[in-house]
Amino acid sequence: RILDRYLTTAELGWLVRESSVVLAPYQRFVGSSGVLTWAAAQRRPVIAQQYGLVGALVRDYRLGLAVDTSDPARIADSISDLADARRLHDVVGRARWDDFLAGRTSDEFAARLLGEITERDGA
Repeated sequence: RILDRYLTTAELGWLVRESSVVLAPYQRFVGSSGVLTWAAAQRRPVIAQQYGLVGALVRDYRLGLAVDTSDPARIADSISDLADARRLHDVVGRARWDDFLAGRTSDEFAARLLGEITERDGA
């Protein structure tokens, strides 16, 4: 059975909290991803593309595994790798969650965006 719909924010939050690992198999995506923020906020490692900004953020902040997501075997190997409790514990322990999240909360984003607008309007 397929439910073709968007998840609510509450559903997404629950799914990330209940997961051990978050799979974000973007392929050659050039931007950033809110998925990284959701996962980091819950201290959940990601398996994501090695390409572009997403790959750089995953590597730089040690948010999980940056792999060739165009290769299904590589994704499967990464899932198997993080299914090992000791390996998962090691990846979680090395992650720089707080460094990554600094300045990336929704409140900080809104303040940065709206702050400029309210400053221009003199509010």
